[in-house]
Amino acid sequence: MRDDAARLTGLGQQRALAGDAAGALAAFAGAAALAPDDADAIANHALALLRAGDAAAAIERAEAALALAPAHVAAAANLGHALLAAGQAPAAVDRFAALLSQHPGHADALVGMAMAQRALGQIGTALAAIDRAVALAPGAEAALGNRSLILLDAGDPVGAAAAAIAAAAVAPASLGHAMNAFMAMGYDIALDPLAAARAACDWGARLATVTPRLPLEARPPGRPLRIGYISADLCRHPVGWLGARAMLHHHPDRLVPIVYATARSDDDVARAFRSGVPLWRDCAGLADADIARQIAADRVDILVDLAGHTAGGRPGVLAMQPAPAILSWLGHVATTGLPTVTAVLMDEWHAPPGCAPLFAERVLRLPGGRFAYTPPAETPAPLRRSGSVTFGCFQALAKLNPDVASLWVRALDAVPGSRLLLKRRGLADPWLRGRITALFADAGLDPARLDLEPETDHASLLADYGRIDVALDPFPFCGGASTAEALWMGVPVVTLPGRAPASRQSFAMLSAIGETATVAASPEDYAAAALRALALPDSRAQRRERLAASPLGSTVRLADALETTLLGLAAGG
Repeated sequence: MRDDAARLTGLGQQRALAGDAAGALAAFAGAAALAPDDADAIANHALALLRAGDAAAAIERAEAALALAPAHVAAAANLGHALLAAGQAPAAVDRFAALLSQHPGHADALVGMAMAQRALGQIGTALAAIDRAVALAPGAEAALGNRSLILLDAGDPVGAAAAAIAAAAVAPASLGHAMNAFMAMGYDIALDPLAAARAACDWGARLATVTPRLPLEARPPGRPLRIGYISADLCRHPVGWLGARAMLHHHPDRLVPIVYATARSDDDVARAFRSGVPLWRDCAGLADADIARQIAADRVDILVDLAGHTAGGRPGVLAMQPAPAILSWLGHVATTGLPTVTAVLMDEWHAPPGCAPLFAERVLRLPGGRFAYTPPAETPAPLRRSGSVTFGCFQALAKLNPDVASLWVRALDAVPGSRLLLKRRGLADPWLRGRITALFADAGLDPARLDLEPETDHASLLADYGRIDVALDPFPFCGGASTAEALWMGVPVVTLPGRAPASRQSFAMLSAIGETATVAASPEDYAAAALRALALPDSRAQRRERLAASPLGSTVRLADALETTLLGLAAGG
């Protein structure tokens, strides 16, 4: 029996190296069943459960291993990672701290500690922990890859891209590192968008060259189109707020939606998606090849990817071309770089004439816009504050840079006595607060005019729009859901669109609702656009009503535009 357990352990290790989380889990579960008093086997089972996306079961198994061997280092580390994956970041910090007190040079525990601290918004201490992990294990994939994420939170997109590229060099088969690099490039104001697009296209071409395609069957004549949607974000996420619900409005005699969910969620939005589509396939923990084979077996006609290079994206699936046509939409606002992706769904505002060099894909423009905003159920009524003028931004701090700070300070200087309110996760961290304060002080803002607050729950965050007069949009990666939320709460948004589609999201939304007076024509016009925003005559309630009546406020409009586009593509258009 021990020999059989050892054989299954070896098989599990092989499956894990091949990226087959489900196969590894089956093998390690078998080994643990054959050796129930072997802490090593149970610790391996815990890690396999964690990699397969079952954090709760991983916690139970890791605790079982520690009950057998309280000093088991791998089991203790696995428990910390499982607690973090289950959303129990404080408990994970405690677990990793206990492990590091006994093994201060344990690089994996330092990585776990860093990511748990990141989850708590403790960016400064997280960066110190991850830097120590990299120093101890300079070629470790996990340390380098997670350092990229923390550096982006710290507002260093150049360092984040470099760390991700280093991780990709160590583990080229782990596609997430390249994805993180491309995401970080989108925040880099010094990087030409065309250079970023070319980097993605070069990578995509190499990936497609070494990835085998799947054999596909022809669509039987007369049956409705099967539209596959692959996403990790059909939940309380910008993808869920900004248009994915269009799939729930497909005419079943024409289009049949099938969801391939690459992550597990159980909130009200996720439940609405699951109950609203004919077929929902849970693909969390499955290898790319298994997901691609399932899509092909389901005879999907058009696969719509809602992630691209964002967290949970599966470019390895797209590279296998498991459907006759593949589209990129919503979650990603740049090229996938993959020649196997047929087209990208944009609109006239995101993708004006001349944008083709920024994409590996064909550009299809959805009339009325690529977004439709559905506000959360707990949205409060629009409120208007009184007192001195306050500008604000509730977006990711990684989007801030010296150019943004300079233009925002000019806007504040144009309104004597005005203030700037920034609200985001991490702003309870003294290190990050100091970094942001210094960024604006260098641009000439008196720190006494800057208010920094940590993010609260969603309903409170929306209510806090009542505390600001104008929302300032950063660049080159501007707001998406945050812009829609500001407008829904009645707050005008000032934006500076650039060449990259990621810089044009707010411009697209403002164009869709007919409020382009707050779009800056140039950097020199930014402060004037802020003054124009303050002078707008509409009340906050009127702005919400206008959004609701506009193309941005109509999921049915978006569903019709999407359906027309999908049917046209299937017909050879």
